[in-house]
Amino acid sequence: RIPFLQRVLTNDAALLPTGKAHYTLLPTLEGSTIDDAFLYHLPDDEYVLVANAANRTADLAYLESHRQGFDVTIDDWTTRWAMVALQGPAADDIYARVVGADALPPSQRNAITAGSFEGGDVFAARTGYTGEPVALEIILPAEKAVAFWNALLEAGKPDGLVPVGLGARDTLRLEAGLPLFGHEGGIDPDGKPYPAYAVPATGIAVKFSPEREAFVGEEAFRKQAEAVRALREGKPFDRSVLPRRIRPVAIRDRGIARAGDRVFCGDAPVGTVTSGTMVPYWIFEGEGGAAAPGNEQARRAIALAYLDTELKTGTELAVEVRGKRLRAVIVSAFGDTRRPPYFRPILLD
Repeated sequence: RIPFLQRVLTNDAALLPTGKAHYTLLPTLEGSTIDDAFLYHLPDDEYVLVANAANRTADLAYLESHRQGFDVTIDDWTTRWAMVALQGPAADDIYARVVGADALPPSQRNAITAGSFEGGDVFAARTGYTGEPVALEIILPAEKAVAFWNALLEAGKPDGLVPVGLGARDTLRLEAGLPLFGHEGGIDPDGKPYPAYAVPATGIAVKFSPEREAFVGEEAFRKQAEAVRALREGKPFDRSVLPRRIRPVAIRDRGIARAGDRVFCGDAPVGTVTSGTMVPYWIFEGEGGAAAPGNEQARRAIALAYLDTELKTGTELAVEVRGKRLRAVIVSAFGDTRRPPYFRPILLD
């Protein structure tokens, strides 16, 4: 299995221990991506690739196209298993009430632990797509999913647990600066495949090593990685392999940037918004790590944009929204996850 995974995925599956997961990509020869995914090495020594549901057909076709010559079996678990995301400060407590505290994974990011619910296997992973420091994604048999969902809602009532859909998840992932394939991956606003390293998260999804077989498109990926390295060191780089990158942009003026809106630096067009929205946030009370959400909320407009690679954090921009230009600025991040249990918004001065 490992030789196959090393060929078709960009991260190093040989370094993934049992009971852990890691972020990875399904690469193309040209240095773009078919999808991004998480590879889970379950406690029973199975490998499970969790990818975007909308890309299921393309992902399976890609994996099957490279299977020849490898002793590997690919099973599609899409309809047999379900996934529930339980995210937020009380996630651990709620999960423990339903499955048991001994089934909680260790606190390390991407750790996985097996448990049981109504006689069926349950796998909880410290992964998520919301940016929450306390996050669980739970994989379980599809026939147990509704009962498990209802049990979570009941157990979470004292903590204010509520069900949310893809709209809320999209707001959360954008605030966390996480890419969404189809917006920040796949085909770019100009109709061309995104270079993989246009997305900053690619840095944690790719592992180059002389000890592994080359993955699909590795040479093209190396050229992009070299361009990123040169950029960080302030050296000349090959702009043809990485003309633009995805950057977080905070909107200063009143208004909401949306995907497709054009971005300017002065009068020069420098890119396009790929995702944008207005997000609510709690106003924190207290100082430092002891600060906690108070009773008041506010809103702010944020976006991810595909911008000329040379632009630096702090660069002042304008986003054209319905014929009006809104002041904006490139920021390093929209929030801080380093002090659990809360995602703490980083606000403009």
